[in-house]
Amino acid sequence: DIHSYMTIFSTLPLATREGKPVIQITNLFDNQRLLEEWKKIDNQLILNHPTVDFSFQILDPKKDYLTNVRSMIDALVLQNKLAPAFIGLWEERENRQRTIFDQGIGFPHTINPGSNKIVFRMGVLRDEIVEEQQTVKIVFLVGIPEYIDTEVERRLMEVYDFIFMLGQKKEIIETVSQLETKEALLDFLQGKGLL
Repeated sequence: DIHSYMTIFSTLPLATREGKPVIQITNLFDNQRLLEEWKKIDNQLILNHPTVDFSFQILDPKKDYLTNVRSMIDALVLQNKLAPAFIGLWEERENRQRTIFDQGIGFPHTINPGSNKIVFRMGVLRDEIVEEQQTVKIVFLVGIPEYIDTEVERRLMEVYDFIFMLGQKKEIIETVSQLETKEALLDFLQGKGLL
């Protein structure tokens, strides 16, 4: 029964079966290729996992970094994905240390009170904004669950790994910042072998 499997391994070329990823194995003893294919599927699962609420937003390059992040948070609070207290916690953190990093990355993240789910929103800027001599092109907003079990902790580490992997690829950031939808983002990342 195909429904009881997460992934299908086959020596024959198969189309995706009922939403299940298919890995075609051409050499049963090529461990490196198998690991690479498994990592692609694992990345897909990160963004589609039930413990991760992933979304995409186009930001306004005419507004500053803090205003853009507030708009991301406000939208997620209205959708009941972030607790209203999240914005205050984020502002406290931002006052202690800015969350703008190298490669044009904004990475605002803090605890999402009362939550047991990871909220991950990617915001993109068509034109970079400059804040305190640092540029911002893409924002990775993460609401960290207040209640973390082993599975959620594992997924949170995978989200961070995914963010850091993308953050190291300037050409990817440039392209991603011009995309219009979550679907276009996922298609692009899959085409590049990152998902």
